[in-house]
Amino acid sequence: MLSHLERQGRIFQSDNGGYFPAGYSSKADQALIKAVWVLLDFIQQADYHAPAEFPVKLVFFADGELYEVAYVAHGQEALVCHALRGNKGGSRRIIVVDSPTQIAKIDCPDISGFCTVSQDGQTQYFKKAGGT
Repeated sequence: MLSHLERQGRIFQSDNGGYFPAGYSSKADQALIKAVWVLLDFIQQADYHAPAEFPVKLVFFADGELYEVAYVAHGQEALVCHALRGNKGGSRRIIVVDSPTQIAKIDCPDISGFCTVSQDGQTQYFKKAGGT
């Protein structure tokens, strides 16, 4: 199917092997890719998953619970926390950070944990001291 769409000029393959719609930039959404790595850690329990809107990158249901995976880039801690405070969805949140040093700067409701995701998909999970 991919080769057929490529021959038709509807998609193209980037140098790193990813496929993108024709007419769009081949820049991948690294935050979404990190969120998907988190989802893959829960995939055996996940009943449903879908993309979401800023600041949440994706949502999924696992073991009867709704989870939101949000990404917080360096320097965006206050912005994302402000955006998450207004969301009263009752979900559990997993916050993806670039560095564990960001965790102390993040204070918003319903955080189940934090994590970092390396370029090769290795995910390391953290909790704030005293729980969140």
